[in-house]
Amino acid sequence: MPTALIEPAGTWSFSDFELFMISLGYSVTDQFSVSATTLLPVVSDMPFWLLVNAKFQIVKSGHVRAAVQGALTTFHARQQLQRTPPSRVLGGALTLCIDEDCHSHFTGYLGAGFAREDQSAVPFVFAGSLAYRVGRHVKLLLEADSAYVAGDISAAADGFLAWYGVRFTSNIIGVDLGFAKPICTGSTDCSIPELPMGFPFVSFTYRALKD
Repeated sequence: MPTALIEPAGTWSFSDFELFMISLGYSVTDQFSVSATTLLPVVSDMPFWLLVNAKFQIVKSGHVRAAVQGALTTFHARQQLQRTPPSRVLGGALTLCIDEDCHSHFTGYLGAGFAREDQSAVPFVFAGSLAYRVGRHVKLLLEADSAYVAGDISAAADGFLAWYGVRFTSNIIGVDLGFAKPICTGSTDCSIPELPMGFPFVSFTYRALKD
């Protein structure tokens, strides 16, 4: 999930999620960053998917950070003659730093999706996370994501997706190792006996700091 934190101006970053999803980001200023994320075409008929994102930090005061975010995403199946119209995502994040340098922090996020101008219902996603530094190069990660739909169709997710793991960091490299596990709060059983700890997750990030 997004946070309200932004890298220093001039910082480039490259991220690889689960091997096939890659992202390239750049901090234009200390308060504004842009990024693009896509899936590698590992098979010939794999659909094309692209997410272009921009984030602007509107508050940086004491231990509080706040940011607004806008994104465009497009999906195109190669066998289709026409491209799917791009969807828009608008959201905001609020981050509370636990320490002075914000190595440890809480974050809350709320986002809304808009696929077309005449849509009668709007999907929302909300999430909360904690990154807690336990050593110079190690952080514990916790996150919970859920969603609901408001409008002519109103519905709420019957639970949430829980993420947990560890992050190994340095000035230029970060590696996340963890699991994502669905948690159902109603009568639905969403447990996966074959994966009692959840789906394994790994990501790698390299950033090039401006001299």
